[in-house]
Amino acid sequence: MDSLQCFSKESILLLHKNKLLLPLISSEIIKKKTSSISLTEEEKQKCIEKLLNALNIGSEEEKEIWLKSNYLDQEDFFWLATRDLLIKKYCDQKFESQIESRFLERKSELDIVIYSLLRHKDRNVINELFLRITEKESEFGEIAKQYSQGFESKKRGVVGPIPIGKAHPSLVEILKNSAPGIVQPPIKLLDGYVVVRLESLDKAVLDDFMREQMKEELFKIWAEKETEKLYKIILSNSSSKTNIGEG
Repeated sequence: MDSLQCFSKESILLLHKNKLLLPLISSEIIKKKTSSISLTEEEKQKCIEKLLNALNIGSEEEKEIWLKSNYLDQEDFFWLATRDLLIKKYCDQKFESQIESRFLERKSELDIVIYSLLRHKDRNVINELFLRITEKESEFGEIAKQYSQGFESKKRGVVGPIPIGKAHPSLVEILKNSAPGIVQPPIKLLDGYVVVRLESLDKAVLDDFMREQMKEELFKIWAEKETEKLYKIILSNSSSKTNIGEG
């Protein structure tokens, strides 16, 4: 990549050792791949105004001061301002046709779940609490608030709404096969025991929001692959007698 040819072998190895090479390569790849994307003058102006407002810059003089203090030029500023929109447009062009297959691949992890959780390290205690809940002696929320040994105790045991894929794998299958309101028997989980009750499970749908999420995921996967590929080439070249831009 042309923008990286100015680095010597020693510079590359120094960046690598300080874990700066990967993010640098990633940034340059994204910049190069989005360079062919066209923006209207209106889009450019909106992006610039948005960044100026975010930086609380109200004049050209203030902008110049900011650029100098951050060792940037006008081209760098324009890239910072338009980067997100350029990436979005690039995703629209490159990944639109892959959205549905990505969604189907990920759908089972994207359903939104809310559940109540009670956890305790003592098996006898969790069994007793389970009975108190199922026999209607106590409310799940009150029991969780008083006895649960996790973060959920602060919310009366309620977890979510979250994508079901973010729940512990042992809970995912239980939640998928549960009916709302049914308290499931205690199970062993990590270093303790848990009782879980499904509150709601909303199936993921491929709406506009989800389409954007799928494109972002596809872009991230693509960028990571491209970065890793170039990263290996650059490191290999830096270990030889030639610099990056040679050969």
